[in-house]
Amino acid sequence: MKRRMPLCAGAFAAFLFALFFLPAQTGADNLSGDFLTIEPGAKAAGMGGSLLAAATGADSLPWNPAALADLWGSEFSLMHLIWLSGASYEHASFASQITEDENGFGFSADYLWMPAFNSTFDAQTVPVSAQNMAFTAAYAQKLSEGWGLGFAGKFLRYKLADYSSSGAAFDAATRLKLDEEGSIILGASLNNIGTGMKFITEKEGFPANAKFGAGYFGEIGEDLGLSVEVDFTNVFGEAFYYGFGGELKLAGSIFFRAVYKSGWSAASQISGISGLSGGLGVLLGRWRLDYAVVPYGELGLTHYVSLTHVS
Repeated sequence: MKRRMPLCAGAFAAFLFALFFLPAQTGADNLSGDFLTIEPGAKAAGMGGSLLAAATGADSLPWNPAALADLWGSEFSLMHLIWLSGASYEHASFASQITEDENGFGFSADYLWMPAFNSTFDAQTVPVSAQNMAFTAAYAQKLSEGWGLGFAGKFLRYKLADYSSSGAAFDAATRLKLDEEGSIILGASLNNIGTGMKFITEKEGFPANAKFGAGYFGEIGEDLGLSVEVDFTNVFGEAFYYGFGGELKLAGSIFFRAVYKSGWSAASQISGISGLSGGLGVLLGRWRLDYAVVPYGELGLTHYVSLTHVS
């Protein structure tokens, strides 16, 4: 591990530079792929996306693919989201180890459907619907005990009425366990770095961002576990925000989750309750059922349901 420490420190330094020193305002007025900012998975939504360190198995693809290097066996997960204005979001992911305790891979598919709406201010305009799709492939490699790197490539396709566009993006992430028990973990990532998309004559970029997170995972009593994590995110061209999430585990099979997120520019423009979310889960054998609710103030509530087969 000592021989790898300079490389490990350099990797985290690069992620931290992107987080704190790249501008949060880059002049990217138009962002395609805003649906990439939706949190896939009810567990992740219940913790407000504070999952850089806590991500495991099939849940790790959208958050920290480096966690795939720690996966034992195989997992898959399905999610249904009832989103705003009647929109619905579907997410499916699969992850598996390649070589035990060394590397792993995963695939995921995302689909956002929006019901017909008027895309102009003209009342005579015929309403149109929109669909967004993303397909992701990820790989992770453990470089030393407790430290791994992960990468994910994405193909995205959007359709609005008779117009469609495609693009590609990638994520890079790292994850470091600071002790043998894995009770303190650091995570960092660069996300949605890609080509953007072009609709007719207008070029739009992706919501590229850098993240850094630290989490503690331990036992606080008999049959009682506690996980807490704080994540910082710099969305280039939009905002800088942080989230503080926690999970309480009872009897090894019941989970309660909550998070507070601050600085999210979209939420700051909404009156009413926003920035808070919560959820719960239950583990039945190797199946985990999760639910989360995320309020968007006056816009209403969003509801997440996930079913995961854990390894």
